[in-house]
Amino acid sequence: MKDKDNSLKKIKENDLLFKTDDEIKTFDPEAEKKTILENTHISKIINRLKLTKEQINQGMNHFQKYYNYLQTHNNKEPNWKITLNEANQIDIDLSNDLQFKKSKYFDNFWLTNITPLDDDLEKYFSIPDLKKPRNILVEANQAILKFPKLLNQAIIDITYDSKNKKGILLIDDEFIHAKKIFKYLATLFGTNKNKTVSIIDLNDLNNFFYANMKTQNYINNDIINYLNDVDYLFLNRLGVGLKSEWFINTLINILLTREANNKITFISCPIDIFISKFNLINHYNDSINNSAIDKVEDLLKATIKRTTNKFVAKKS
Repeated sequence: MKDKDNSLKKIKENDLLFKTDDEIKTFDPEAEKKTILENTHISKIINRLKLTKEQINQGMNHFQKYYNYLQTHNNKEPNWKITLNEANQIDIDLSNDLQFKKSKYFDNFWLTNITPLDDDLEKYFSIPDLKKPRNILVEANQAILKFPKLLNQAIIDITYDSKNKKGILLIDDEFIHAKKIFKYLATLFGTNKNKTVSIIDLNDLNNFFYANMKTQNYINNDIINYLNDVDYLFLNRLGVGLKSEWFINTLINILLTREANNKITFISCPIDIFISKFNLINHYNDSINNSAIDKVEDLLKATIKRTTNKFVAKKS
């Protein structure tokens, strides 16, 4: 007689840990297997997947887990599913499990070590049963009213038109309105659309670069690559504090790379960089050097103008 399937042995061994002496004497693994496979929910899975006897025997540990869940949840099916993997073997698909989905969505939010997510989003991702904060949508809708009506259409175009590759530049001297809109969009793209997003405060990025100047390879190969590759990049507070020419050049290269790869970038700024005379880069007394710096600033502005649509918040 052939040895019983290893998975059945595991079932038997696990069950023995929780059974009394009398139950151990009467436990019949074949009867247990028959009970599991005759369960209405499990028999439907077997028929749907058209499983062979060999596949069933090999996957009995998964059927046991499924059956145990049914027994402890009043015959309610779990969020996860039994399926066939690429090797044509029985496996568990966790894609519908709430905790698993939240974990996957959280992975879509890149570089949170530079600019952390707001507390309400952190809490949402860390507590499986917690619903998405409704205030994100409510506050974004209120913030949009501070801008021209065309902003709403631009957001719709970006969200639903795959051919649209132009981002958004929000001029908001209070910052808070632009931040609420970007937070909503990042949450929408990172969860509903299952795309990668990164919300970066440019002062945080600047400080991060300079704190890690001794590890240039780490910055260049990892952080800049992440900024280049993320599906949707949100850059907040451009123009707050003067930056080095190196930082602005790095920012230009990121924007140009994203433009070449048809990736959308969102930027917020306190004043209109196209019409206001203010510096983005530290200037020096050397007039020749200042002339070169002016050209770098002009290139940044031209790149932003070409890759975004500008919207200016109404004065309060």
